[in-house]
Amino acid sequence: MLLFYVDDASHAQVYEGWFEAGIGHSTGRGLCAQDVNLTDSVAHAGRRPGKTPFTIGTIHDHKEVKVQKRMTLALLATSCLLNSLSGQNTTAAQTGAAGRGERLKVAIVITGTFNLLDVAGVREVFGAARQPIEGKTWEEGGEHLYDVYLVSDTKQPLQLGDGATITAGYTFKDAPPPDLVVVGAQNGNPPELFEWLKQQNEKGTQILSVCAGAAKLAKMGLLDGRYATSHHDYLPRYDEIYPKVHWLRGRRYVRATNNIYTAGGDGIAGIDLSLHIVDVRFGRRIAQGIADYLEYHGDEWKQDEQAGSGK
Repeated sequence: MLLFYVDDASHAQVYEGWFEAGIGHSTGRGLCAQDVNLTDSVAHAGRRPGKTPFTIGTIHDHKEVKVQKRMTLALLATSCLLNSLSGQNTTAAQTGAAGRGERLKVAIVITGTFNLLDVAGVREVFGAARQPIEGKTWEEGGEHLYDVYLVSDTKQPLQLGDGATITAGYTFKDAPPPDLVVVGAQNGNPPELFEWLKQQNEKGTQILSVCAGAAKLAKMGLLDGRYATSHHDYLPRYDEIYPKVHWLRGRRYVRATNNIYTAGGDGIAGIDLSLHIVDVRFGRRIAQGIADYLEYHGDEWKQDEQAGSGK
């Protein structure tokens, strides 16, 4: 269906095409979005509780697209559909597993010595995501929405900061194609990691960095000219090492590009960003259900993802 968000009697936004049959779904990137100036009162359809419409700037690199008032909503819906079918404004995450009724695949990257909380927090959120069933507990709910796995350059045990070890289930060569990639703080810099991340970015796969994981993306130039954040202790150094990146202070997370998000530190900001991603894709009911199930009482995951907004 197509979601129409109406702010008042004279202004409406066609927020995004949401095609459950497999063309795309609610990811926060949007398949098609234009500002529509209307003189007549327009009723809204399918409004999702608690959601704020994204502006056209977040989808089209701040180039505002105006549509004349005489253009009908039906024509806009057709335009969105054609854009989707032709591959415009779509990404791998939008046309991936969820559109086919399959679980979305989340690949969490671990190399060298890494921060366990950056891995565990994200894994708990996506691992707990499921369709709720009325009258049943969260654990008794419906199908899980994500499959989560660890990927590395090796299947040898990797050491945590406290001496414990974890072994990844996949390498970059044999990992299932992910819908979403998470890069936390880690000191490994194998060439395979950067080549794999480059491939995922070119495919439009959604990429999330947590804490110092943002440095991996900055090193690749993926954040050049973009807004990003990381652990506050590292930002003064990142200002010097990666001067082309607009590093933001005091932000839990920020959307850098259509498919890249960065979160602060330590790993708690990764929990907030993961909940936000679930909220955008599957709605507030499921995201809040996960937070309640994990007994996570923070609400910073409800902040806006845009660089110009506050908490």
